[in-house]
Amino acid sequence: MYRLCASILVTCLLLVTSACHKSSTGVLAPNVVGYTVVAATAKLKLSGLVLGTDTTASSATVPAGEIISQSPLPGYSVSNGSAINVVVSTGPAAAAAPASTGAATTDSAAAAALVARTQGLSVAPVAAGLAPVAAGLAPGADGNFYGISAHGGANHDQGAFFRVTPGGVRTVLYSFGAQRDDAIQPDAALIQAADGNFYGTSAAGGTYGAGTVFRITPAGVETVLYAFPGGTGGEPANPTGGLILGSDGSFYGATRTGGANDTGVVFRLTPAGALSVLYSFAEAAH
Repeated sequence: MYRLCASILVTCLLLVTSACHKSSTGVLAPNVVGYTVVAATAKLKLSGLVLGTDTTASSATVPAGEIISQSPLPGYSVSNGSAINVVVSTGPAAAAAPASTGAATTDSAAAAALVARTQGLSVAPVAAGLAPVAAGLAPGADGNFYGISAHGGANHDQGAFFRVTPGGVRTVLYSFGAQRDDAIQPDAALIQAADGNFYGTSAAGGTYGAGTVFRITPAGVETVLYAFPGGTGGEPANPTGGLILGSDGSFYGATRTGGANDTGVVFRLTPAGALSVLYSFAEAAH
């Protein structure tokens, strides 16, 4: 009789210990890329998680209403009850109409260049190694071409940085999404600065899931220089387009959201990662 009671007691203790261990280890973030917000919310609920912020971005490949990316990435261990932030597709980007005189331009490079010049700065001329090209490839100082892809790579299809030789030999140098707060799915052209490194933006990823500015060496060593905070209070988020290099050595760009009217800003970022907002775009007409 005593042996039976002791056996039952040991079994109960093992069950309690197992349950506590399971609770403390958390859960793995499920993959909700390609889901609608409603479907993703339901799937996350089954895992004991909740949907966090859902920002939007245009996509030529992901249908409108479906999730393009998520942060934290699928497969990462998160605490029970954690929020998963997502970026939802609005479909292909509409062609921008020519800006009228005095109106704010929607082209990030042009807007940033305009504001940079009002600050008494010149903009780096279009030359090999300094300006992004429309095809998304940047000519490197070593004679090779460098670019990024918004998809592919070794980390859950979060994009890659690659080199192509003049002879057509391609080498993947870095896969984005290598850690939880990394840049993911970058889709804007790179620039190569005087230090020989490449600089670019991602509309998603980063510590807060609201986008990044990153630096990557020709050898493929990547560093997130700035993670956009997003959220409330007009904080800039979701950079759109690439960067331009000012004569002061700082980088200029634009975001899709944030600012005084939550319609985006033009920003300046120093090589050390200090960001300042230079201009808030006007409120969208209703």
